[in-house]
Amino acid sequence: MRILVPIKVKILPKVGGGLDYPDFQGVLQIFKDSPGYKGGKIHYDQTSGLGMDSDHSPFGVFWGIKLVDEEFARQAIEAFPDRVTVLSDEEAKDFWENRAYFSTSELSHDVEQLQSLKAEYDLKVIIGQDTVELETKIAKALDPDDSEPGVKRNLVVKWDTMKVEENITIKTDVV
Repeated sequence: MRILVPIKVKILPKVGGGLDYPDFQGVLQIFKDSPGYKGGKIHYDQTSGLGMDSDHSPFGVFWGIKLVDEEFARQAIEAFPDRVTVLSDEEAKDFWENRAYFSTSELSHDVEQLQSLKAEYDLKVIIGQDTVELETKIAKALDPDDSEPGVKRNLVVKWDTMKVEENITIKTDVV
């Protein structure tokens, strides 16, 4: 079980274009002490951007959530107190589901596999071959909980499911 801290990261516009991220790798001691250390990726707010103004993201501010270990969180808050905050589990869930993954489908489709099954079915029907076995395979492919390739659940879309799937426990009391 990994224990991770959800931090909210403020991203600003860079003079001359682009995005100005907190320089975690250049500033945090954890990167200096552990060469090759990875801090986890940022999951961006998909509902707003730098050029938009909303109640949760004023014009010129872009947000992301990052799941990091406690030492990373502690050092990031110390180095960037105006750009990094720890989220509660509920705040992290809200950001994850309603901003970072709000438009991501809960199901993913292996289109190539599904089209292949359809083509095979259509051809068997045309030449009058039995399709019972293939229909069983197609039914399994359409079941997101079956191991047959086809339709699968996207297990990172929902916060609670992602935590279970990734074997994560959330810690929010960083001192």
